[in-house]
Amino acid sequence: MSGPLNGPLSGEAEAGSTLPDGVQARPLPPETWAAREIAALKRATKRSVATASGIGVIVGLASAILTTLFVILPNLKPSTTNLVAISNVVVEPNVTFGQYLQHPSTAIALRARGISIDDIRRRSQVLLGDGGVAVDFKFEVRGYGGATLQTRWTLFDGDTGDRLGESEQLDPLPLTFVARKNEADIGTWEVWVRTFDQQRKSYFIRLEMYDVTAGTRLTYQDSTKFSPSP
Repeated sequence: MSGPLNGPLSGEAEAGSTLPDGVQARPLPPETWAAREIAALKRATKRSVATASGIGVIVGLASAILTTLFVILPNLKPSTTNLVAISNVVVEPNVTFGQYLQHPSTAIALRARGISIDDIRRRSQVLLGDGGVAVDFKFEVRGYGGATLQTRWTLFDGDTGDRLGESEQLDPLPLTFVARKNEADIGTWEVWVRTFDQQRKSYFIRLEMYDVTAGTRLTYQDSTKFSPSP
């Protein structure tokens, strides 16, 4: 069939089709071009938003998984807790030095250190009948693995606060140990404090723990006040 085409060209034919010889392409009205460009831009924008949303969901999900792991398995985090505490300080009055040496926990600790109770008795014969108090306490250490720790005590006048004696003067069994765990070293100990020759109405005892390696005091705890031995 010959002759000019009647009616407008389709978008596809105008854009890229080859027209028969003698047929002239009719340009699309400007508003038709604008509508096509706006539609194409909207489609591209939707694809970009969908892609960005998908990435955001993936990143958010990964963050949630990591957070959950740290909550459920806290050991994945490096330990940042350093704690040294003395607690449960209990004073047992009217305990002689000889009685202190006979206590099972004291005897076991001395044997573990290769110290003979008989040798201590011989060296401290004049003190065996002396009166004093036994002080029990609990300790907890966290985050000091490898450090050498030591306890000491000071005897105070309960009324005036005067210092009356130091553990270096008489402590056959000071607590000295190397912290073996980064998370927790927990234990109990007992010390004996001589009080019989102090003409005082009341006393209290301050227990301290030191980092021997660093030469620093880490913590201390005072006992309640107590009356002197009769």
